[in-house]
Amino acid sequence: MTPQAALESFFYYTEASKYDQAAHLLDLRELPASEQATEGARLSERLQQILDRKVVIRWGDVVDRPDGLNALGSNKNPMAGKPRRSIRLERLNLVKRPVSIRLHRVKPKGEEPVWVFSPQTVQSIDELYDY
Repeated sequence: MTPQAALESFFYYTEASKYDQAAHLLDLRELPASEQATEGARLSERLQQILDRKVVIRWGDVVDRPDGLNALGSNKNPMAGKPRRSIRLERLNLVKRPVSIRLHRVKPKGEEPVWVFSPQTVQSIDELYDY
C-alpha cells in the first residue's frame, strides 16, 4: 500500500458511508481494543468531514510508492530521494497550537508495511472537528 492508495481507500470507504472499513486506515493503537471498532468508525466519519471542509489535498504531492520516497523532490528538500515513514498532508492552525494531519507507515507483526493516519492525527480528530 502507498500513501496515495491509503488516502484513496479512506475516501472510497467514507464516501460510501463505510466508516467501519475506513477505520482500518486509522492507527488506533492508543485506544483500548474494546473501543476501537465503535470509536474508529466515529473518528473516520469526523476525519472525512475535516478533510472535506478544511484540507485541500494536493494529489500530485501524495506519493504513490510503498516506501514514500519522492523521487521528483527538489534537492533543497532534505527528504528528497529518501524513503519516508511519515507524510504531512496538511497543518491546521488551531487556537492553541498547529496540528498536522499525517499518514505514517507502520509494519504490523508478520505483515507488510501499510500507510495509515498517524496516532497523533487520530488523537486530534475531535479537536480539529470542533474547530
